[in-house]
Amino acid sequence: MKTSPKMKSTRATLIRAGCALTDGKGVEDDLQRAKLEAQARAEELSAILDAAPGMTLIARDPNCRSMTGGRVAYDLLRLPYGSNLSKSAPRGERPSNFRVYSNGRELSENELPVQRAAALGREVRDSELTIVFRNGDSRDFFGNAAPLLNSDGTVRGAVGVFVDITERKLAERFTREFYAHMIRVQDHERRRIARELHDSVGQNLTGLVLSLGALKRASARLDQKSRKALKEGLASAREAARDVRTLSRLLHPPLLREFGLPDAIRTYVHGFSERSGIKVDIQLPARHRRFDKDVETTLFRVVQEALTNVYRHSGSKRAIVRMRFNNNRLAFEIRDFGRGMKAAANRRKLKDAKVVGIGIPGIRERLQHFGGELEVHSSTRGTLLRAVLPITHSGN
Repeated sequence: MKTSPKMKSTRATLIRAGCALTDGKGVEDDLQRAKLEAQARAEELSAILDAAPGMTLIARDPNCRSMTGGRVAYDLLRLPYGSNLSKSAPRGERPSNFRVYSNGRELSENELPVQRAAALGREVRDSELTIVFRNGDSRDFFGNAAPLLNSDGTVRGAVGVFVDITERKLAERFTREFYAHMIRVQDHERRRIARELHDSVGQNLTGLVLSLGALKRASARLDQKSRKALKEGLASAREAARDVRTLSRLLHPPLLREFGLPDAIRTYVHGFSERSGIKVDIQLPARHRRFDKDVETTLFRVVQEALTNVYRHSGSKRAIVRMRFNNNRLAFEIRDFGRGMKAAANRRKLKDAKVVGIGIPGIRERLQHFGGELEVHSSTRGTLLRAVLPITHSGN
């Protein structure tokens, strides 16, 4: 039986329709599988965020108006699970139970690390934040933020990961307070010893010098050997009295409390140059300022330790002490023109140049207690030590 052209056309149409139905079913199955896989990935990501020990934040839009995180983030921020964590959220959704600070200054929503990463389109690293809650409690965090990008490079959101460093900061604060207490005890003990040397040992040596001087004037009846011994004894007594006075001033310079830092430094440098033979150029401001007494003591010790290192290790015959004051920051620079710290270390067959000048770690800790910092730059052309400290006036 012959098939008419019309029947052939109908059959072809039915075959194509059947294939289309089959292909449509396959596409539907593929979409379902992709949906299940995406759901599985989302559940895995949620589980990872909940298991992460740090505070993880994810903003899913370029303006960071919607932000979620793991359970740790909600626990640390004291917010209900699933609520909006973003400070950039609309006012009705924005969390109001905490504020975010950095270096004592409250940050606006646009200054927060995740928001900055989204706005800049690049990583924002090493952010140290303090979160202060409504009841006065606070927590310290450290972390990084990075943008989330579309395939065309445009920003679609941002992510941030922060570690709770509150315990570490408390330990650091305790260490600083303990060290500050030790500094005060040390300075008090230095003053006590300086007074003892001046009032007791120094006075006794002065009396000895006077007695030996009187004996020398009446030594005509002594033989030559006895006169020589008396002369040498008098010279030794005078030298011992001079050394005791010097040691007393080094332990606690009296000018520091009475006249302030510049005069105390000038007097110390003058004596240092006489004792060491090192010429020191002093560049101090003409205006006379008084600072907090602990700050003045710390900066005096910086100059004292730095010049001691110049004498012991640099081999330099010249040094510069420079003091600058600008924008409530005081900078001290002590420069020498010697062999440099590394060369000095090699000369003593030491493995680490940092041990040259054992007082430098102590100087750095003293400065850090007052919010300052210490820079050391050394080469074969010499060493520059720069101490920078934020200061307040003592009111004098």
